[in-house]
Amino acid sequence: MRAEWDIARYLQSGRLAQVLEDWQTPPADIHAVYPQRHQTAARVRAFVDFVVTAFASSPPPEPG
Repeated sequence: MRAEWDIARYLQSGRLAQVLEDWQTPPADIHAVYPQRHQTAARVRAFVDFVVTAFASSPPPEPG
């Protein structure tokens, strides 16, 4: 079991095939974990903002 965003290119290329197509995994959250002393670092905030934007603007992979 892998995240669809992680293997979408392999599914699209045919390198992997989806099995149990009617089965859904529960949604999973992604967390940014970093030392508290880096909480206000501009580069950390920029990276977290980038990741949030990248995942928000990525459409989920097409099933099947």
